[in-house]
Amino acid sequence: AIVSYIKNNGYLYQHNLKTQSDLIDKDVINFVASDNGKTILYQKNSEGDKTYQFDLYISKSGGKGKKLVSNVDSFKYISQDFSTVYYLAEGSLFKLVIGKKPVKLVDNVRETIKVYDSGEAYYTQTDKDGKTSLYYYNGSKSSKALIENYYRAESVSAERPVMVFCCDGEEITYNVVVKDKVFKIEQSVVSIALNSAGTELHFTADFDAQNYLTTL
Repeated sequence: AIVSYIKNNGYLYQHNLKTQSDLIDKDVINFVASDNGKTILYQKNSEGDKTYQFDLYISKSGGKGKKLVSNVDSFKYISQDFSTVYYLAEGSLFKLVIGKKPVKLVDNVRETIKVYDSGEAYYTQTDKDGKTSLYYYNGSKSSKALIENYYRAESVSAERPVMVFCCDGEEITYNVVVKDKVFKIEQSVVSIALNSAGTELHFTADFDAQNYLTTL
């Protein structure tokens, strides 16, 4: 019965189907609403800057938004009860428990691949030579580089820290990582996917796509 939405002009509204829409804020560029619509986390343009700086706000029960933190690039994880937010700002990954000061977890983050309910995360960093490495964060500290020629994530478990990624060396190779343990897949993989629980791996291999298309 509650709908939250942004109009083209960046105005964030919340509409109760029995009443008229209430304006929450303006200059909003992104938002996430709780299932019951009572809590909204949103980003808006920083005051005096309409281009690249965005601040994080919270609105409760349709009320005016309260500023939580400045210069937030993007959300990376929001807990189901909206009490904890992981976000990226100026190349660093932060954890914010609503009502407390944000805590910086990792510096020089190129990409945050996944943050889990447990606080564990996968992320990448790029060194001065342009090489991208994959790292695992266990909720309190980061691992050493798990792989140094990381290319992309192919499939990521939704429920626990398991993912499949590929490396771009002399040829594309596929690997599974469980927390901070890496296992190479000794197959010529064409496509690959994990189930959401991270307990099953499905893939096709040794498939001659060019020959198959020719026979058609």
